[in-house]
Amino acid sequence: ALAPVRDEYDFIIIDCPPSLGLLTLNAFTAADSVLIPIQSEFYALEGVSQLVKTITIVQQTSNKNLEIEGVLLTMFDGRTNLSIQVADEVKKFFGNKVYKTIIPRNVRLSEAP
Repeated sequence: ALAPVRDEYDFIIIDCPPSLGLLTLNAFTAADSVLIPIQSEFYALEGVSQLVKTITIVQQTSNKNLEIEGVLLTMFDGRTNLSIQVADEVKKFFGNKVYKTIIPRNVRLSEAP
């Protein structure tokens, strides 16, 4: 689906919703790689396991070249044990795929209208 325009761009970014619906599956089928943003919160870890299973299924059925480009930790608060534990678990699971850049939690941003 992206073949006709692939040579016109250095990167084509498909921003998907945080669900594993049809739109996301289609994006995985068309993509070369996946960038996974993970919020540094408990329930994010549950979603990651389902995401990895889905990526594996897509690799087996419709896009054998799909790879995980990297993992970006977001909403990180170094003052909380939870954020630190989540970051540690993500690093254990994904290893060197986890980017060194971490996006911190910004209360002002979450309060913005």
